[in-house]
Amino acid sequence: MPSALVWSGEHWILYLREIGQSENSGSISLYHTYYSPAGRGTVAFVQSNKSGLGPTLIAETTALADFVIEKVVAWKSSPFKRNIPIVKGNFLRSGDIRSNPKWRIETDPDVVEAEWRNLESEVVIDRPLKSGAFTIINSILFFSTKATIEVNGKPVIGNPFMREGWRSAIGRPGSSCCFALAETMMGSI
Repeated sequence: MPSALVWSGEHWILYLREIGQSENSGSISLYHTYYSPAGRGTVAFVQSNKSGLGPTLIAETTALADFVIEKVVAWKSSPFKRNIPIVKGNFLRSGDIRSNPKWRIETDPDVVEAEWRNLESEVVIDRPLKSGAFTIINSILFFSTKATIEVNGKPVIGNPFMREGWRSAIGRPGSSCCFALAETMMGSI
């Protein structure tokens, strides 16, 4: 079966941990979609139990949320589970993409703010990488050594940490806080 464009957009990851802990104190995995069979828009998996925000999928549209759940997420490396509640939300990006990009995610009643700082030089992935049933054909990654999450104005305690799982994609461990621009997936739907 010939390969077709499945998804193109940005994937923003921000996972924090307290020193000495193995569980994330805060997690965000945001998919800003430019192209998919479910249309365009933004969805974000968010969790910070200590801040009172259990695992939630915040989405502009249910159709896009369902598509991302079924086709885009690499569940093997995700700290989230498939069956979490979907909540309608609004998304606003600000900051300077070169130094301190930010996302504000608004739901009723929660507001989540995320910021990536101390960006490393870009890592260009221009060779095919398997991601579940699909292949990522290109991506530009920016790793962040400082990042923050706030839930309803209160900071989530924790720091970025090194993830060994990046080794297969970039040849070395990488930060748990990064964003991928111009990510494109090909495959058969």
